[in-house]
Amino acid sequence: MYAGFAAPGPAAAQGSETVVLIKSGTGLPGVAQTLAHAGVVLKPELFKIGVRLYGKTSALKAGEYAIPSHASMHAIMDILIAGRSIEHKLTVAEG
Repeated sequence: MYAGFAAPGPAAAQGSETVVLIKSGTGLPGVAQTLAHAGVVLKPELFKIGVRLYGKTSALKAGEYAIPSHASMHAIMDILIAGRSIEHKLTVAEG
C-alpha cells in the first residue's frame, strides 16, 4: 500500500503541472474524486486510505494547487497539507 502511495503519479495532460481547485468544505472523499477527475490521482480509494493511515484527513487545505507532473499521492498529500496554493496577482487602479 505504501509503495503505491509513494509511487510516481501520471504525467500532466499539458505542460509540467496540472491545476486543481479544492473547494472549501470538501471532505476527503471529495478531494480524492477531484484529484482523480483532474487526472493527478489514478486510484482515489488508495489516496483516501493513504491519507487516513498518515492521520492527515483533517489537515488537507482548500485552495488552487499546481500539481507537478508525476507527483506521487504522498507528495500531493504534502502539497495539500502545506497549503501551497497558487497565488494570483491583482492590480487595482486608483480612484
